[in-house]
Amino acid sequence: MEDWYYHGEHVFDGATYEGDFRPEDLKCIRDELEFKKDDIVVATYPKAGTTWMQEIVWLLQHGPGSADTREQSFEELFPFLEFYAEEKSGLERIEEISEPRLIKTHLSTGFYQRQLSGESPCPKFIVVLREPKDLLVSFYKFHLMYGPPWKFTRDWDYFFEMFREKRLNFGDYFDHALSWWKYRDHPNVLIVKYEDMKKDACGSIKAVADYLNIPTTDTLIQTIAHESSFQSMKARGTEKVSSIMAKQMDQGEDFFRAGKVGSWKDTFTDEQSQYVQDLTASKFNKEGICFD
Repeated sequence: MEDWYYHGEHVFDGATYEGDFRPEDLKCIRDELEFKKDDIVVATYPKAGTTWMQEIVWLLQHGPGSADTREQSFEELFPFLEFYAEEKSGLERIEEISEPRLIKTHLSTGFYQRQLSGESPCPKFIVVLREPKDLLVSFYKFHLMYGPPWKFTRDWDYFFEMFREKRLNFGDYFDHALSWWKYRDHPNVLIVKYEDMKKDACGSIKAVADYLNIPTTDTLIQTIAHESSFQSMKARGTEKVSSIMAKQMDQGEDFFRAGKVGSWKDTFTDEQSQYVQDLTASKFNKEGICFD
């Protein structure tokens, strides 16, 4: 069987990227991009809870009901910084939105050293971490949603070997997460766990609001928890999140798949489970990253 590669696959700074994440954009982000001090950046590895956190931040900034009434998708309103699509880069899109700018990224801290070191204006980063097994299954299912030329044409075992070889889009999850965890005490970095969001959505939303200095009430927090719930986002549909993704997905696929904790058990073999468990212990647990 021939090896499978991402459409336009390339390697930048040791990590694999699909072709819509162009080397020239990655280099610009790493070396030249200047943020504004009131920018808010949701920084995650794919399928860690990105869209959920985007919706929370959007509702905190724009108020209850704003997710239902927005006429554009997050591509225009909450741009994906490193993503190039429909002849426009995320770098161009962020210049077209009002302040405070809301921005999404899947890049590790290697791209934001100038900001985190104080050399350049540092935005407010909100990082979401997720239990590795659930994240990997969600990322695999995400690969299956797309039509050509992005369609993943291999099975779970092949995908898992790509993970072992650190060939997944955006590189290795453990390396990515640890790069952000190193800055957990930085005043412009808030780290939230997906599992904590599931257990206590209101508490997580309050933590984000406090970090962003947004005043809240219990009623506001409860309303945002409802409007950012999996059921509410699924009911609004993929186009409210990404009109581009809606076009790229195979007909009948739904971006909002499950949103559950523990679903990895239906996919992993015992050997795969032990492999990730050992990695989690040696890389995450010893650094203080634990998932209940």
